[in-house]
Amino acid sequence: MKGLNDPEVIALRNRIILGVVIALIFVVPFTFFFINKLTEKDTKIVKEIKNGESMIILVSNEKVSNEVEIDDILSEVKIKYYKTTDQTNKYYESLLKNINMTSTDIVPPTVIYIKDGNLTASLVDIKNISDLILFLENYGLR
Repeated sequence: MKGLNDPEVIALRNRIILGVVIALIFVVPFTFFFINKLTEKDTKIVKEIKNGESMIILVSNEKVSNEVEIDDILSEVKIKYYKTTDQTNKYYESLLKNINMTSTDIVPPTVIYIKDGNLTASLVDIKNISDLILFLENYGLR
């Protein structure tokens, strides 16, 4: 029978320890990565919606030609103003889910008015700046 000080036992023990360490090096980071991907983190906008805050959200994309004009007008509103893109990612989808909208409801540029954490109104596919100004005035935001 071999003792614990036998070179073969020591070599076997060292190989087992090395195998466990290598496995942990690969398993632990991937575990954190998958847990992080599977759990949905709320963005600042979603957190504020859940807290019942009021805000204006501009959904835009690179094809919007009048974004600068819209952005100038919205930056002067009386409540918080956020700008996001219509990219298909989990944060955008999470935002739409929290305000009971789908991506088919949005045609950029779209202005969404959230009052006390609830979707109050939206102005879709803004072509005329005058429509945006009228929208803001009707809700007392300008």
